[in-house]
Amino acid sequence: KYFDLVVFGDIERTFEHSRTIVQEAGNIPLIICDMLDDFRDNRETVLEWLGVPCCTAYFKREMLACVSYGERVFPLPFAYPDERIPDQLPQDRPYLLFWAGQRQFGIRKLALEYLERRLGIDLSARYPQNEYVNILQSSRIGLDFSGFGFDTVRYWEVPAHGALLLAERRPTQIPYNFRQGESAVFFDDIPDLERKLVMCTRESEQTARIAQAGHAQLKQYHTASARARHFLGWVE
Repeated sequence: KYFDLVVFGDIERTFEHSRTIVQEAGNIPLIICDMLDDFRDNRETVLEWLGVPCCTAYFKREMLACVSYGERVFPLPFAYPDERIPDQLPQDRPYLLFWAGQRQFGIRKLALEYLERRLGIDLSARYPQNEYVNILQSSRIGLDFSGFGFDTVRYWEVPAHGALLLAERRPTQIPYNFRQGESAVFFDDIPDLERKLVMCTRESEQTARIAQAGHAQLKQYHTASARARHFLGWVE
């Protein structure tokens, strides 16, 4: 009984001692933090496994904007570690487009192959870890697609490193999300992606302004420390 709050994040229910800990907590408020690649409401299953009737609040990474999850449910998407955000961004960005990642999820394979055929570019490169950030910081535009889930690390790391975020539009709730044409550029399908990419390529000054605004917005609202403040504010 030394604690003010219990935060439970083992949604896959792999740690048997979780039940004992939660049950021993008694009336201490219980928060469930669901970071799975899954938009379903998993509270009922988790609470039944824990053997407790309810939780004080439910935080969900993949929280669909079109679904009502009830009261005291809050979005908690990924963020970007403060210490990995560069203090200074390079002025010279010789590469147009950055992409690195798995192709098998969502529309990635279709979209990337389409762009390679239409624009005559190669998006199949793989980078060693020590080169990855350097290539990203040398690129003007960073591509992002939904993966196995809607929320991806790349959605946050592209603006963190000063490239323009050209991203598949998300159906999930994201507090202080980037704005279309102001701090990011979003596309809805593959033809729309091609149009937006051509536009960004032609309008280099506007692309740079949007990228700068996206970087500033990420530093203000989407660092790990900012996300922690959001979490604690909602809990309070």
